Amino acid sequence: MKLTVLGSGSLFPYPNRGNSGYLIQSSKTTILLDGGSGTLRKIADFGLDYSSINVICYTHLHIDHTIDLIPLLFALKNDRNVKKPKRIQIIAPISLSIFLISYIKYIINGFILMI
Repeated sequence: MKLTVLGSGSLFPYPNRGNSGYLIQSSKTTILLDGGSGTLRKIADFGLDYSSINVICYTHLHIDHTIDLIPLLFALKNDRNVKKPKRIQIIAPISLSIFLISYIKYIINGFILMI
């Protein structure tokens, strides 16, 4: 089993610390534990394969632990090198779907429609 620290949990943008994110790899499973801003890019920086992630686990729903879910799902859906259908188990507080819908509404109402 291998643990890669992608970010050690800082809400603020510091040069040597990113939002919370950890990649746990075993011979059969790759788990993304939290996925704050920049964790997807850090996976690439470490030369790891983001498409091998088959479990995502969120400790809680703060934005600095979850925001890279959207770009991760977008990349998995649109990357021609990812075998489809790609199944990912997401382990999270039950309110994850409400959280995501609220966040999308916030983006649409707060930014996109005001442009």
